[in-house]
Amino acid sequence: KRQPPFLSALLRSPRQMGAVAPSGIQLANAMAAQVDRKSETVLELGPGTGSITSALLRSAPIERRLVLLEKDAALAGILARQFPEVQIMTGDAAHLHRLMPSTGIQHFDTVVSSLPLLGMSHFARTRVAMRIFATLRPGGKLVQYTYSTASPISRRLAAVMDVEIARVAVVLR
Repeated sequence: KRQPPFLSALLRSPRQMGAVAPSGIQLANAMAAQVDRKSETVLELGPGTGSITSALLRSAPIERRLVLLEKDAALAGILARQFPEVQIMTGDAAHLHRLMPSTGIQHFDTVVSSLPLLGMSHFARTRVAMRIFATLRPGGKLVQYTYSTASPISRRLAAVMDVEIARVAVVLR
């Protein structure tokens, strides 16, 4: 019997997955609501099975360009079939600087992330955060969710990177 894509990915790489179930509609809508309608270029990191991707597409102006970066090749293949209008890259966010040229986009207006940042080592989390901030245009926005009360971006790193951190929503489901 074939397993659902999310469960298959979880079993293949449990530490890579940030949750034990796909994102729900409430979380997906809350994340999409944080993307300014004027954002012309949006990068989604760790789209998984596409719950947040769907919300981003529902709320997007037609001219918005959405690019996905998924580490799991099997999930990336499913996403490519599910969202043929979206550019999908397969790879690790730690190597974002190497993957960016393939998008033809120099800087994104918004990065929407489902990466399990708090599950990473401090070094890995810092490296990924720095890669993300390097892909944002000046004044760009990172939208990140977490299951913790602690921010996945430390206050010290935020100060060094000269970025503001704000909790904008709490989603209980």
